[in-house]
Amino acid sequence: MARRPPLLWALLLPAWVLIGASLFEYLSGAGEPRAPKQSSETPTAASADDEPLKRPDGWPDDLPLPTVNSNCVRCHLTAGRELTVPVVDFARSVHDLHDMSCSDCHGGNRDDDTKAHEEEFGFIGTKLSGHIKTCSDCHSEEAELLAAGPHHWDFSTRINTKYPMCIDCHGNHDVGNPPEDFKLLNVCGDCHEKLETDYPAYHSVVAANDQLWGTLIQVRHKNQKAAQPVPDEFSDEIAGLRRRTMEHLHGVGELAADEAASLNRDVASLGGKLEKWLRESPHPKSATKAD
Repeated sequence: MARRPPLLWALLLPAWVLIGASLFEYLSGAGEPRAPKQSSETPTAASADDEPLKRPDGWPDDLPLPTVNSNCVRCHLTAGRELTVPVVDFARSVHDLHDMSCSDCHGGNRDDDTKAHEEEFGFIGTKLSGHIKTCSDCHSEEAELLAAGPHHWDFSTRINTKYPMCIDCHGNHDVGNPPEDFKLLNVCGDCHEKLETDYPAYHSVVAANDQLWGTLIQVRHKNQKAAQPVPDEFSDEIAGLRRRTMEHLHGVGELAADEAASLNRDVASLGGKLEKWLRESPHPKSATKAD
């Protein structure tokens, strides 16, 4: 067999390496088509996400800026009017506190402002049916319970205003941090005008929930600049009560009076502990990433 000249080896070797690597990718499954880059990916070191946010004129003095410095937030922060209101609502919401940003729900390109609203990057804007799917993608257990109850409607087929959406009860940008005048009883009453007489057990649970929310809002205001506005000492108890309440309100099956009374007692007990904390705890120092 004739010996190949060294130059020919130098030309062929890189090609064989590339062919072998491609074959390994294909056989291992690593070469399957990838979805377009989504906003949930961690931005690169050179990303504009590293630029600090600037507090715009008119921003509430006691409200920290959103945690994630995304291009969405930077643009809407100074856009004004109805384009800035969602950022104000989003700051200190449960999703903000978990390092999420606009694009986690709305989609879009976090790395290139000029393509932020392009469909190829999953941008859905304010499309309601798309957002309902996004909610259920993360909150699958809650969605399954809701789907088994009388409040369910498949919003992927069409919007039906006779059925509630996630945002009707939970809000959208201000999830976990509703306005002071929020009352779930008002939401229920939009459809159930005689909720107290027709569903007394459910009425009592919703009323107790509203009372607890009123206290939690006071706690959050006092603790606004802390890393977690609701102190960690209450987190497990709150999570347990939220789950119990969710199971009743999402499934909406038969709720016995004694079950409702037991839940309401525990909710009232937690409310008492939070009220004591409000009386006795000093204002904490700021511990947020951006203020």
